Amino acid sequence: MAKQTRTTLKSYFNTGDYPTEQNFADLIESARNLEDDGYSLVVTVAMFPDVGDYVCDGTDDDVQIQEAIDSLGSSGGTVFIKKGVYNTASNPGVKVRNKHITVTGEGKQLTILRGSAGHDLFNVGSDSGDTTTNLFVTVKNLTLDVETNQGQAAFVSSGVSHVTLDNVEVRGSDNVFCVFFAGPSGGTKAGVVDGTTTDKYNAIINCDIYGNYGGDILSWSLQQYGIISNCRIDGRIAAYYGRDCVFSGNYLGTSSSNTNCPIWATAPFLNNSITGNTVTDFNGAGIRIAGGDDASDLIYGNVIVGNSIDGKTTGGRGIQIGNYSSPPHTGITKGNTITGNAIMNCVYYGIDLGYSHYNTVSGNVCRDNNSDGIHLYESTNNIINGNQCIDLRTTPGQNYGIRLTHNSDDNYVDNNILTGNTTKDIFDDSADNTVIDRNSGRVRINRGIEIAPSSSETPTNNGDVVIEATSDTSITFKLKGSDGTVRSGSVALT
Repeated sequence: MAKQTRTTLKSYFNTGDYPTEQNFADLIESARNLEDDGYSLVVTVAMFPDVGDYVCDGTDDDVQIQEAIDSLGSSGGTVFIKKGVYNTASNPGVKVRNKHITVTGEGKQLTILRGSAGHDLFNVGSDSGDTTTNLFVTVKNLTLDVETNQGQAAFVSSGVSHVTLDNVEVRGSDNVFCVFFAGPSGGTKAGVVDGTTTDKYNAIINCDIYGNYGGDILSWSLQQYGIISNCRIDGRIAAYYGRDCVFSGNYLGTSSSNTNCPIWATAPFLNNSITGNTVTDFNGAGIRIAGGDDASDLIYGNVIVGNSIDGKTTGGRGIQIGNYSSPPHTGITKGNTITGNAIMNCVYYGIDLGYSHYNTVSGNVCRDNNSDGIHLYESTNNIINGNQCIDLRTTPGQNYGIRLTHNSDDNYVDNNILTGNTTKDIFDDSADNTVIDRNSGRVRINRGIEIAPSSSETPTNNGDVVIEATSDTSITFKLKGSDGTVRSGSVALT
């Protein structure tokens, strides 16, 4: 029993021949066995005069590409598309419906699939209705171009999981988003909260996505356990209703002035991680997670860490989280973590919390913004700790380092560094039961103050003032002057 070439195998079955047991054994040994060998079939698509299993001529090339994909059948395999420009005519130009399919080119800008006017280019989906199907499809090492002929979406995935775009360049049109992960048909907000109606484990990695559409460049809807990582995206990621996803290491800038919020998430948005991204050249907010009035409009458990955000004097807010519609609010924003971010040059606020509670905002640098470093509006029980809210410009313009407004009660503002702010470093405007402790800078509180002075305290730095309860009937003020001398005075109480 031995493996044989196709020519040899064909010779066993010529007219009038009687194949032997050995001939059949050779045939079985030479064939691919799905159980033993797995999904290893590779078919090649080439542009004439190059050679391959399927050869294109530059016109209606989607016919040959589709035949190559369909030839893999339900067992799966790989379609390798050699370098060249392949023009498609149908809508969509190419589609994948079977499992375990990989479509790969020779590299970005080498293998180019080009869509036709008014048509989607590449579609990965399911024919099973509303049920999310695990397809295990990968598209990689090529360019998807709908810009040249002003097509529709370059890539659409709907109702399927385990779909990956890897090392793909996407050139979008002026008409609609470039990439659309649409989620399952019939998906709901409640289904995202409990994880029952989401597409899962989809990924966009190492991709370059460009477009001139004024809305979403990358639409990411009803997704769970997905990842968008190490991509350059010239426009906005719109994450509509999602949970347990990772957005990391991306560069989000724009060559267009109409990009509003490069990362824009809409509730429900739960337990997601937004880390290590660079966000620049935008209007609106750099990272915005917005709630609503539905009971399922929950924003909690999200982690926003280590992002670099530069508003370039056009971006309104660096990071904005909360519910900004008119109360009452049924949706809840709470329990999010914002830490280690660097935010600068925003028109309004570095970090803005609205109707947002029990969050931790720590270790951020909010620098050279034009209104507030950190702003809280109707937000309670937050920890604001270890941040730097500073203005280092020759002519400072950041009015407040930290500002609490409109009943932002029961917050803990501790150990923040505040300097260069033009109006006040901390402004507590009508906030009850808020603790302001161990911060550098000037504090203004628009209401009565309750303090608990210690019985013995000495100013540490020049310019520090300490209030000391020396007895039940006196309070002592101590000032360490610029000469290092501590001077004191007491007030008798009756």
